[in-house]
Amino acid sequence: MNRRATIILVGILFLYSAQLSAQKGLSVRKAFLEAPEYVFPLLNSNTKQSMVSNYEGTRGEGEVGKPTMNLLGGQCEIEVMSHSYLRFKLDADTNVELKLLKRSTSGHYISMIVTSMVTPRQSVVKFYGADWLEVNLNGIIDLPETQDFFVDPENVEQRDVKRALTTSGALSYEAHYAEELPILSIRVTSFDEPILQLQFPTVPNLLKEDGISYLWDGKRFKTLSN
Repeated sequence: MNRRATIILVGILFLYSAQLSAQKGLSVRKAFLEAPEYVFPLLNSNTKQSMVSNYEGTRGEGEVGKPTMNLLGGQCEIEVMSHSYLRFKLDADTNVELKLLKRSTSGHYISMIVTSMVTPRQSVVKFYGADWLEVNLNGIIDLPETQDFFVDPENVEQRDVKRALTTSGALSYEAHYAEELPILSIRVTSFDEPILQLQFPTVPNLLKEDGISYLWDGKRFKTLSN
C-alpha cells in the first residue's frame, strides 16, 4: 500500500476513533485546561480559560474578550483547536502543539511540541500520560539519524555535505503534527539560515523537502515511506 492510500485509510479510522472518544468526553481542550502549571509555567488556569473562550468566541460559540497575556506579558492565543489537536502561540516567538494519541490498550498519550519560531526553528517533542506525568520517548518513537533526512542517505558522505554539517554544528529540527491525523513530521531547519544557504547552496536540495513522517499505530510511531 502506497503512502497516500495509507494516509487516507488511517484518516478514516482515526476520525471514527475520534468520534467514539468524543462520546466519552475526551478532548484536547479538556487536557489543556486541566494541565498542571509545571507543564505551562507561563499560563495559569485563568489565562488558559481566557484563551479557550476567545478562540471559541471568534467562532460564534461565545464572546471575544481582550487579548490574553501570559505571565510575562506576551500575547498568547489559540490558532487551531479540534477534538484531538491544539495549536497556540505562547508568545510572539514560541508555538505549542498538543495532540491526543489514542492507545491500543486504553486511554491516551498527550504529546506536546514546543517550537521556537526564530530561524532556524527548533522543536522539542514530549509525551505525557493522561495524568500529565512525562513519559520517556524510548518505546514510543525511534528518533531519526542525520542521514535519514537526505533523499539519498549516502549524500552525507559528500565533501560539501560533511563541511556543511560541521559548520552548522548540532542540527536544528522542526516538528509538526497533522491536525486531523496521528502523523508526526520532522524536518531539518538548520539550512533555513541565509548564511548557510549562501555557503552551501546545493545542500538544501539534497534534503527531503517534507522531512520524515511517522504514523501512530496505537503503541508507537512507525516511519512512513517518504
